[in-house]
Amino acid sequence: MQNIYSIWVDPENGDDKNLGLQPRSGDWDGPVKTLRRAVNAIGELRASGDLCPVRIVLLGDVFLDSTLVIDVPGVTIDCRSHRIAGGIALTDWEQDLLDGKKCVSCALPEKCRDFSDLWVDSRRAAAPRFPAKGYLEAARTENDVTGGSPALYDGPGWFEVKPGDLDGADISDETCVNFVHYWIDEHTPIESFDPGSGRITLKNRAVFRAGERDRASRVRYYLSGSRGDFGAENSW
Repeated sequence: MQNIYSIWVDPENGDDKNLGLQPRSGDWDGPVKTLRRAVNAIGELRASGDLCPVRIVLLGDVFLDSTLVIDVPGVTIDCRSHRIAGGIALTDWEQDLLDGKKCVSCALPEKCRDFSDLWVDSRRAAAPRFPAKGYLEAARTENDVTGGSPALYDGPGWFEVKPGDLDGADISDETCVNFVHYWIDEHTPIESFDPGSGRITLKNRAVFRAGERDRASRVRYYLSGSRGDFGAENSW
């Protein structure tokens, strides 16, 4: 019967100086700290000519800050209810206030200054949005005014909102517009907003044609990422 090696990954108490494999001749030196070290250790094992199957056992959640390719044969992973997450763990959270609203905050690592997704307790945190629920409908788009090509990929660079729809919205250089038309959910930062005409100019032109040509191409939208709309549970 062929033996099966185990290599233990303990993100809290492991040490990447260890080999981590068990059983082997001699004493076991303990778990490794990172999944990357575990994969490298298996690669060293294969390079020595040992093709015994290896089981990687996780003793805690693993966070990856770059792509990890497991390209060695005969490997299985026993997560034991722990997660492998493609991100960076944020720690040392503290009670805080933002514009008078209670929240928690932490310092970001230098390598984590630009990101678009945040997960908290296995839930995706949502960017603040306006309106808080549902969608608004655009009054007209650049495609409606100029006509342009009927091609699907002739998207507008602006659209106009209906009077009063954005009253109370906080629009800044951090605000994005998310809009749905056809089967697509597009999003882009807002280049500018003119309250007089109600025109939202998109920083990035829409990929697909949008307007009143047919119901499928009508723009339904909401705004996201505005600091003034922050405050809902699980928002960031």
